[in-house]
Amino acid sequence: MYQLFVEAFVTLFIVIDPIGLIPIFVGLTSNYTIQKKKSVALKSCIIGFSVMLVFSFVGNFILNNLKISEEAFKIAGGILLFIIAIDMVISQQFGTNTNKVNDKSVEEVDISVYPIAIPLIAGPGTLTSILIIKQNFQENLILNIGFLIIMIIMIVITYACLVLSKHISDKLGNTGTNIVTRIFGLILSSLSIQLILDGIHKSFNI
Repeated sequence: MYQLFVEAFVTLFIVIDPIGLIPIFVGLTSNYTIQKKKSVALKSCIIGFSVMLVFSFVGNFILNNLKISEEAFKIAGGILLFIIAIDMVISQQFGTNTNKVNDKSVEEVDISVYPIAIPLIAGPGTLTSILIIKQNFQENLILNIGFLIIMIIMIVITYACLVLSKHISDKLGNTGTNIVTRIFGLILSSLSIQLILDGIHKSFNI
């Protein structure tokens, strides 16, 4: 049980990548007041968590109705996470980065919804990971309550990173942030390959 919780936490931490969100958040909120930054960070985390929570409940229902097997989803999810991992290692931001959001779009769009909450917090990688984790936990009440707590902890960590983004960014610098992101990418690539191997193993009973 402990190992499942650790794997769930590590997986969510890597795919959400709160450290990697810091330079993006700093760039998008460079002209905001401290109070506005806190407001955007809080709203982003609430929206992101809400999407994650809803998906954790309805995700498996959708898969069952579409008759998608656990093995097929693990293989597909592993491939998707591997693509994200490659993206992290070569220092490309998955989804949206500061170069893709010009000043006009930042002014017109509520950035707490897009791109911060979706897809940077509750993106494809996060939602895929949630479904895979939930499949491992099945209907076990204790495991599911534990996973809910893990998601809450992850959102709290993400909120803290966004609120302290300027301070952390100054301490880490671009080099430090890139190093952390690449390390997370390498770990995620290993996890994704393991998912693919598990899916193949169960499909062919090898």
